[in-house]
Amino acid sequence: MNGSFRHRLIYRILRPVLSPVLKLRFRYRFDRVVPRHSPCIVLCNHTTSWDPILISLAFPQPMYFVASEHIFRWGLLSKLIVFLQAPIARLKATADTSAVRQVLRRLQEGHSVCIFPEGCCTYSGETSPISAAIGKLVRHSGAGLVTYRIEGGYFTDPRWAQKTRRGPMRGVFVREYGPEALSAMNAAEINEAIARDLSYNAYETKGSAFAYTGRRLAQWLETALYLCPACGRLKTLRSRDDLFFCSCGLTLRYRPDGHFAAANGGAPPFQTVLDWFRWQKPRFLASASEAFANDPEQAILADERQELVRYSRAGKSSLIGRGTLFLYRDRMELKSETGEVHRFSFLEISDMTIHGRCTLMFTMPGPLFYEILSKHPRSVLPYQELFEVFRSSSPGLSQGRERPETDNAPVKL
Repeated sequence: MNGSFRHRLIYRILRPVLSPVLKLRFRYRFDRVVPRHSPCIVLCNHTTSWDPILISLAFPQPMYFVASEHIFRWGLLSKLIVFLQAPIARLKATADTSAVRQVLRRLQEGHSVCIFPEGCCTYSGETSPISAAIGKLVRHSGAGLVTYRIEGGYFTDPRWAQKTRRGPMRGVFVREYGPEALSAMNAAEINEAIARDLSYNAYETKGSAFAYTGRRLAQWLETALYLCPACGRLKTLRSRDDLFFCSCGLTLRYRPDGHFAAANGGAPPFQTVLDWFRWQKPRFLASASEAFANDPEQAILADERQELVRYSRAGKSSLIGRGTLFLYRDRMELKSETGEVHRFSFLEISDMTIHGRCTLMFTMPGPLFYEILSKHPRSVLPYQELFEVFRSSSPGLSQGRERPETDNAPVKL
């Protein structure tokens, strides 16, 4: 059976079955879209792991999704996903030209493609910056563009959470751009339009006015919030059920409306995860800078019981070592239980990102692809944030990374 025919058939069978189930499960309501220009690229903000299924309900024809390479490493489940939908693999922590070629090929064959340009779900409820390559891809494709936004998803299934919650979600059609309109814009102008269309703050909408009920509402919040505003220490925050607390005595309750309340009375240091999230990064980087000024060779962070894994595009992975991960000014080191030290200089790491809640992914020369895994919740945001600062402030490296993109340069995702 032809692949595209099979995908259309599966879509026609599953769509009427899944639609009422998801409407009931997530209280999901959505705008239906019949694009005037086909095929097209559909861009959507990324709030939950359910987003591909949710946005599929809004379109009359099936789309091919650009998905993280991780889903191809799930054994039998991966084979089922490929059979049902044949997603386009996007290898994180690297500039992936193969994904772009597959996107363009699907469009040339007459199929629409959906991309989540943030690259990953939001930790805070606010839309993350989109990749600068998206505008180039859209313009180069010659296809139409549809922007779509999912609202309420952050409170239903926060990236950091262990459990989903029940509350209203909505799929919103924003705008459609024809090929002629896009050809009159340069890549930067297209990016600006996309960012404007997908910009979303969960706390500024009606979403936070509703109750999103569920179990263990604060569980694993420490994967997103790592700096205590009361004592200023790193990695001392823990969660249990709907409580979020620090060893210094700070204890907060995460409410169904997504706001904090002080468990022992008084006012919480922050009302929302977003407010806390915005505060912690500059505070952490300032304290790290001060610590390095006093001792450039000290480790400012350590996480025990970590696993270092090397993986490939073929979906194969191998365990390199288990031990304690240390963060230094210019590198990471995993000191394994056997005494071996695996050192990764920020000068050699070409890119770094986070998959899921707390899997740190990075690329070394070769290219070699690595992951840092943990069986207990902890935040890897400080590693990524310090890496980004180091790369942007290093002579030569920052110039290379900040070189303006031209419309004629190779397109990478």
